[in-house]
Amino acid sequence: MSFPLLSAHITHKGTSIQDLGRLGQLEAKTLLRELRSSPGVDECVVLKTCNRVEFYVVAKDREAMREELERFVASLLPYESQGSLVRYMTGKDTLQHVLRVACGLESMIVGEDQVQSQVKEALELSCREGACGPLLAEVFRKALNTGKRVRTETRVNKGNVSIGSAAVDLAESKLGDLKGKTVLVVGAGQMATLIAKHLAGKRPEAVFVSNRTYARAVELAWALDGKAVRFEQLPDFLVKADVVLCATSATHIVLGM
Repeated sequence: MSFPLLSAHITHKGTSIQDLGRLGQLEAKTLLRELRSSPGVDECVVLKTCNRVEFYVVAKDREAMREELERFVASLLPYESQGSLVRYMTGKDTLQHVLRVACGLESMIVGEDQVQSQVKEALELSCREGACGPLLAEVFRKALNTGKRVRTETRVNKGNVSIGSAAVDLAESKLGDLKGKTVLVVGAGQMATLIAKHLAGKRPEAVFVSNRTYARAVELAWALDGKAVRFEQLPDFLVKADVVLCATSATHIVLGM
């Protein structure tokens, strides 16, 4: 049986942090609308996380759609980044891949739970935008069910199951304990929020949060019972911190020696 599916994948496995950061600035809704308006697209879903941007398409003419999808992806990346870092799949390979993604097998931290909700959000966005049809709806629902079953019946999500928890645990392994320590979180986005979630139970003495957008730093600091720091004050607080956890979407180096 031939499936009229094809997909493009830009992930941490073959893409620089700079390019992922550049793509991270683009809204999933905007990408979805642009892809949906491409010639030959019958259905589409855009899955966008910290470590991946993936495009899933249903099209009657897969060969023509592959060329159109290549043009679409090329428009998002600088010329020097195009080529080997983008993986294209069709048919059953696409089906197998989305199952692996939902199960956490393609994640940087194997088995992480967050990707399950991200796959669900991608499906829901596509449905709201009128871009999802019966085939992709079935594919993504099957992937979500498989991901749930794998996490229930195996130990794939035991231990460190997110980059946020792994970062906090690494800090603990170096310092012994975060209780009584001063922690500085740089950033206030999705990854910084994950770090904050795992910091909450470690009882540090003080937590400071710094972000270019001060209002977002205030919001995250409040959730941690910490203090927001204006970005221009960052050097003063770096010297006070026992641990610095940097999680921003910047495409350049934020902290140096």
